[in-house]
Amino acid sequence: MRSPRHASSFRRVHPSAEALYVTQPVVTRGLREAEEILGVKLFDRGPRGVSPTPFGALLLEHAGMILSSMERLAENIDHLQRSGTRPIRVGTNMTGTYALIPRTLVSLKAAQPTLKVTVVEGTDDTLHELLAHRQLDVLIGRMMSKSPQEVTQLHLYDEPIRIMARHGHPALDMTNLRPEDLADFPWVLPPPTAVASRLGSLFGEAGAWVPGNVIECTSILTIRSILRVTDSLAPLPMLVGTSDADLRMLPLELDAVPRQLGLAYSAETELSDSAELFIEHLLEVARTIEEELAEAGRDTD
Repeated sequence: MRSPRHASSFRRVHPSAEALYVTQPVVTRGLREAEEILGVKLFDRGPRGVSPTPFGALLLEHAGMILSSMERLAENIDHLQRSGTRPIRVGTNMTGTYALIPRTLVSLKAAQPTLKVTVVEGTDDTLHELLAHRQLDVLIGRMMSKSPQEVTQLHLYDEPIRIMARHGHPALDMTNLRPEDLADFPWVLPPPTAVASRLGSLFGEAGAWVPGNVIECTSILTIRSILRVTDSLAPLPMLVGTSDADLRMLPLELDAVPRQLGLAYSAETELSDSAELFIEHLLEVARTIEEELAEAGRDTD
């Protein structure tokens, strides 16, 4: 008897033919032609339908990427026809969303109003996968310690991560504050990332504690809203604390947490004119933010 999991892998050809607006023999012939071209068996056929072989499963995986690439190609052609510019997709996490990306987009759109920019937020792993599959033109985030050969990285500036709390938070009145003193407070933390793992190792070295009351979140807007109305704590880029009147930075240095913010893009694909223009404005904004961080650092010393 076949297991339920194996049985669920069967697919009937007829519904596929209907979805493609062709007859069933056309689909069957197409599958056979694909097998002849590739020289491998793609599907096992039976009375209950067809089931992909390991080669077929690989084909389906790549077919999804090909379809995605074709959809993006169609989008690029359409926008190029209408505006004369190619759209770009920018990936980022909370590091880039609160200051660097917004300022860059304002500057870019003032220079090129018709250029379409899509900003994609996500975790580090998700964004790097999208970049590897050419679903992003550029990626803004914490720099990878070991960059893949097919990815080019460019350092933008260093920004410390600090623990943030609302104005009037009880932790602000603690003397000789240690990381383990914060164990009983609620926390808002990013999902497993370089920042989260380094933060955890820091606390482990200091007191081997793990916060029990945690919300996982990557939205800086949501994090700030939670911090303002609760006793929650969160690790955030330093400029958040210096630019938000409702938040304060705890007097703890997090030197173990990555602070290098960088730009990444594919080394195997030539950047479009639109992407190069975006990077030009990005670097200018990054220089301004670097100056602001230097000033903020002097003010907090």
